[in-house]
Amino acid sequence: MTRVITGLALVLAIVCSPSANSQEPAAQDAKRTIELMTDRIGVLGMPLPESQQPVYKVLLNALIDGTGQGSGTLTLDCTPAAPFDEFGFEIALPETKEIKLDCKVRFIKKVVKQYSGHIRPGGQEEDAKPFEVEWQLYSITGPKITSALSVSIQSGLYVQTGRLLIHSGDGQVKHMLPLHMQPQPEPCHPGCFPRGTQVRVAKGTVAIEGLRPGDKVVTIDKDGQQVMKSIEKIFITRNRLIEIRTTGGNLITTITQPLALAAGGFREAGQLRQGEQILRWEGNQQLTVTINEVTAPMREEQVFNLVLGPPTTFIANHFLARSKPPVGEAVP
Repeated sequence: MTRVITGLALVLAIVCSPSANSQEPAAQDAKRTIELMTDRIGVLGMPLPESQQPVYKVLLNALIDGTGQGSGTLTLDCTPAAPFDEFGFEIALPETKEIKLDCKVRFIKKVVKQYSGHIRPGGQEEDAKPFEVEWQLYSITGPKITSALSVSIQSGLYVQTGRLLIHSGDGQVKHMLPLHMQPQPEPCHPGCFPRGTQVRVAKGTVAIEGLRPGDKVVTIDKDGQQVMKSIEKIFITRNRLIEIRTTGGNLITTITQPLALAAGGFREAGQLRQGEQILRWEGNQQLTVTINEVTAPMREEQVFNLVLGPPTTFIANHFLARSKPPVGEAVP
């Protein structure tokens, strides 16, 4: 179960600093993507030495490796608020004014905080159990960044919330700005594949973008037998990609694509971790392979999936994947 902590309680993540917390982040957090932003900073904005104009919003985009080192861009949005007419409607949108600063991100320390659970309407009893969240602190520096900045974020492959911390000359936190995820593409539920992904058919493979409704593909039934099945529709959209790197080859897909587990069942690609085992198809049999790495979200591309009626297992780039259930957005 994934929990995202919001509200003022997040300030606690930067308070404790025992020496034990100075170790590097866990290996499972290799190549993490940070895409966070503040809300609009008041009516008058905030003065920062990097800008001659007030800053109304801050965005941080960075990629961090397994050692806690990374780089990216810190964007200062200096766009003023739009003027309003007498009824409170915006008259015209002002011209966007942004300052983009190259930055380096470096791991400083981490701390584990305990939180009390809470059952929301319709929730389960386990939601009330106390739980722990690891927070990690990173410095933000750059050739044109003179402010003393750091960012506090939750551990994990996908960073969803955090705090931008602006320090005074003596190192104390002067300002704390809540961070949340930048707008993301709609998830490709329950997953898709990019152009070039080879899908197993009767006489070999075909790139997924070359398939059409009515074409037959190889599916794998619950007994591990090959069964030919006709494509009802092709689902096409755009989404961001990750790469699953294994001992038996690699697969590029979307975060929500279900892949077959060696232990049985399916799990979304973005939830897989190093050391877990998934199923790959070679010749006429399935093989177990071990995951070496799951990369952070990469580029956004056009992606495809097959609608084969009820969710069915098919073969994409030799990996066993689940098809998409019937949807209205598919191409008939």
